[in-house]
Amino acid sequence: ISTWLEVQSLWTLLKPIFSQDDITTLMPNEVKKFSQINKNWLLFMKNSSEIKNVISICYEDEGAEKFLIHLLDQIQECKTFIFS
Repeated sequence: ISTWLEVQSLWTLLKPIFSQDDITTLMPNEVKKFSQINKNWLLFMKNSSEIKNVISICYEDEGAEKFLIHLLDQIQECKTFIFS
């Protein structure tokens, strides 16, 4: 659950930044990376909303756990790029 919450927190922080027109112009490669992260996150959230037991997603679905860890790595790279 902690990985999920960390991804959600970073996504919430970075989404408005990467949605700005000037960022799109100045950092097209990073915007493209974040765009893919955004698509994956929104799809994950859509699929997760269909499952009533979040605990089962976090602790019983190894695929979801690996996906969230991978997504966290990617979104942390975007954060580092923006705030470095």
